Amino acid sequence: MDRALGRVTVLGGERDGKYPHGNSLLVAGSEETIVVDPSLSLVTRIDRPRVDRVLNSHCHEDHLAGNHLFPDVPWHLHEADLPGLASIDAMMAIYGMSPAIEAAFRRVVVEELHFAPRPDATAFRDRFTAVIATREARLLAYLAAPRTLDEIVAHRFVYRPGDAVPFADDVERRSMRQHLERLCAAGRVREVEPGRFLAA
Repeated sequence: MDRALGRVTVLGGERDGKYPHGNSLLVAGSEETIVVDPSLSLVTRIDRPRVDRVLNSHCHEDHLAGNHLFPDVPWHLHEADLPGLASIDAMMAIYGMSPAIEAAFRRVVVEELHFAPRPDATAFRDRFTAVIATREARLLAYLAAPRTLDEIVAHRFVYRPGDAVPFADDVERRSMRQHLERLCAAGRVREVEPGRFLAA
């Protein structure tokens, strides 16, 4: 079921957006409308939205499953993930799976999740770098008290003041663990006991 929240509409996915269906966001601006993370659930929608741009929060197969529905509009993805849209080989390289697992996963991504390469997709960087920097500052502030990995993962979200909707991407434990390791190596965070982290 869809939910309209001002200029943002949550396009509800099948099974309440559980993997692999997902929820998408439709954001109506003053001049353009964008869809964020077009999901597999958009494939079967009769009232598919008309959009001017596609924005992917990151390069995971369930967040790209509806991209192919919008071949005539620009696609945008963060520069770090952009190579994954160039080809299925490039996307598989991001995951770094063993050959046997990759072969099966590749079939699912192409045949069931409709992966469509888009080598001309546009990277976003400057504006979103500021958002990421702010997010990291918020993370460090949150770590003023010791937190577990689960608490940290649950805490991460994107929010714009004045908007009714916080947008949460599915930050994985693995990627957060890697981020924490980088912060620990830089001396900005320390692991005070196994599995609990504190800003240095």
